[in-house]
Amino acid sequence: MQRQSLLAIGGGLVLLAGLAACSSLPDRMTGLRAGAAQMADVDGNPVIQSVSGHWEVIGSLGNLNKISVNAEKRLDGTVTGEVQYEQFTPEGLSILAHAVVRCLKVQDNVARLAVEGDETTEAGTVHGFGILTAIDNGEGQPNPDMASNLIPVASGETRA
Repeated sequence: MQRQSLLAIGGGLVLLAGLAACSSLPDRMTGLRAGAAQMADVDGNPVIQSVSGHWEVIGSLGNLNKISVNAEKRLDGTVTGEVQYEQFTPEGLSILAHAVVRCLKVQDNVARLAVEGDETTEAGTVHGFGILTAIDNGEGQPNPDMASNLIPVASGETRA
């Protein structure tokens, strides 16, 4: 089965805004490789884009953030996947967040994800939305893979 894949493993920070670039209509075959329509004969709804990996970034306050991603986009536009986020504060606290991937867009070697999830803190659980970007520069290439921190874009209180 032919598909676009992105394996994001590395350290770095890339702040690429792209929530709008991530959205597309379900019937639109954005970023589809040649031959994917022929795959529909074998699998009625094949995976056409995917991203998986783990990376660590240092946050703006000097805290360590660990991010793991696994997501797929199918021919009909359906997106499934999860993100696990853990932040280690300078005080030694661990804050966990789990999110569901709502949008995935892979173009060339860049993946953009929009996520919806819950953050568990000592004060309770906070619902929110965020975006991630990962760049796969290929194995053996001089430039390392890069990925962004989880960038919050809205809280549950603003959700319609």
